[in-house]
Amino acid sequence: YKMEKADKKLFNYLKFTASNSDGKFAFYGVADGSYYVIGMIKHGTKNIRIAQEVSVQGSTIVNVDLKRMID
Repeated sequence: YKMEKADKKLFNYLKFTASNSDGKFAFYGVADGSYYVIGMIKHGTKNIRIAQEVSVQGSTIVNVDLKRMID
């Protein structure tokens, strides 16, 4: 099935960053709530997305480990 175009308002809620050479990244000033952290890796000619749901509350630090076994 062909996906419909995303609502343009969606981009008001997205935040992007890149990891360093060790694969570590950070977001600051994130409001309380539940979010998805989505990472993309390149394996050969494939781009693979990995998602992990996280909950943020207060000024806590949340560590997210995006791992996936690749065949």
